[in-house]
Amino acid sequence: HYYEMAKNIRRPFYGIQAKGYMTDRTPLHGIGAMAAYYVHIIQSLQAEGPYDLGGYSLGGMLAYEVTRQLQEMGDSVDTIVMLDSLFTSEFKEMEVSTNKQAMLGAVNNALQAWIQGSPEKFHQTFIHRDEIDKNLDDESFLDRLVNLAKQRELPVDAKHLKHLILKDTEAQQAYEINRFSVLPLAD
Repeated sequence: HYYEMAKNIRRPFYGIQAKGYMTDRTPLHGIGAMAAYYVHIIQSLQAEGPYDLGGYSLGGMLAYEVTRQLQEMGDSVDTIVMLDSLFTSEFKEMEVSTNKQAMLGAVNNALQAWIQGSPEKFHQTFIHRDEIDKNLDDESFLDRLVNLAKQRELPVDAKHLKHLILKDTEAQQAYEINRFSVLPLAD
């Protein structure tokens, strides 16, 4: 999706992947730390503003916090685009998602990427939480997820898929969104 957008705009367009997501690097913990890392990357590519930022889902929350941190340092941000962003006050009361919830989300993300051009297949392809016994231990739960994904013909080797799910789960847990406080923007 972002590649298509980047091809069709005339301004610089960069996508930043969370540290530790789909790599062997250790993820950063907390939205504030992640945003500071993004600020560093952004400023290494464009030393001063004004900046145009955006993000989808959690990326929208990160775009907001990056904006806040840039403004706090005296930089200007002309635009923030937040698509389907996550934050509501209920996150404060939320428990950080369990490993099993994060694993299910990770495998469904992989399935979504695989069928992204065929939204009519979403319903039959995604794995519903009721398809798996939540009382299984984490390792058995992961094995069941991989088996269900393979039954849906996800074209990824089982060992590699397990690795991807575990890395995605680690990154999801690192977001610590229930500890994040939305602070007002300076501008």
